[in-house]
Amino acid sequence: MPSALVFLYTKVNDQAAQLSREWEEEKKVTAQLWQALAKAQSNNEKQAAALHDLVEGMQEIRRVQEEQRMSILEIRQWMKGKKEG
Repeated sequence: MPSALVFLYTKVNDQAAQLSREWEEEKKVTAQLWQALAKAQSNNEKQAAALHDLVEGMQEIRRVQEEQRMSILEIRQWMKGKKEG
């Protein structure tokens, strides 16, 4: 009977050691996943900021184009008034 207890004790200790190794590996993988998630979030924030800047730039371009279009219309009207006058 004592040899069966030693066998069971050894088996349980081996399994506990295996579970401990697996747990440590899972902790490492989880930490790596959290780091990857943080990096992805940071990249997303940077991309969102860049997109915001791009949209603002495009809005500024549209504003300038509209001003130029209005200036061209004003010049045409002025020239039309000169021709008629």
